[in-house]
Amino acid sequence: MQIGTFTVQYDRMTPGWTAVNDTDSGDPQRFQTGAVGKQAAIRYALTQAYPAVAQAVIHLAQHCPEASGRAWAAAELLVSQHVQAPGPAAADNCLAWVRSQRAAASTHYYQLYLDGGHLTCDCLDFQQAGVAFAGQLLCKHLLAYQLARHLDWPLGDAALSLPPRRTAGGHWRGRTVTAVGMGQRAQPVTPDAPPAYANGAGVSADHLPAYHAFVATMRQRPFNAEKLMSWYVGR
Repeated sequence: MQIGTFTVQYDRMTPGWTAVNDTDSGDPQRFQTGAVGKQAAIRYALTQAYPAVAQAVIHLAQHCPEASGRAWAAAELLVSQHVQAPGPAAADNCLAWVRSQRAAASTHYYQLYLDGGHLTCDCLDFQQAGVAFAGQLLCKHLLAYQLARHLDWPLGDAALSLPPRRTAGGHWRGRTVTAVGMGQRAQPVTPDAPPAYANGAGVSADHLPAYHAFVATMRQRPFNAEKLMSWYVGR
């Protein structure tokens, strides 16, 4: 894992997590094994590489201790360029997209909105009430966006950060497949194209938010409603 000039990795020879500054030849900082050691190594690297970000997180944690873990995770999202400007298909009140922190879900985005004077996120943590502070529900995605605003951190470009599409013989593979085992090639689609599945069926009104999120992320039509909702719920 790269955080600024620091590499955070697990040392199997001398078991434990390390944080190494790639710009000097000093000894690595060592931390214990397990999730606690990994967390400590990441926080050390963040503090050293991005002191202003770390200071903002520490300040928030002092005022809202229950948000501390989410705030450090938000800092990691921010410095990893996961906080991005909305894609072309985003609604007018969409403020930002935040790319999932999980490597296996790196093409999935959570969308942040301004709704009735409050920020909202479509992630599960926020939907389950997250943590409240100063009248605002918080999740790590919202905190990452608020850190960006506080520090005047530029938002990334979601369209430029999508990883290469995984294809084999011209067909889509994996959970975001548009046609599996049907010999149908994926058809490019623009965000302003009329909503429709790749199998020709129409998109119901209650599935439109998921459909627009899929098209904005994948630049393809989902094959059918089942494929769409499997992708949307599994984000």
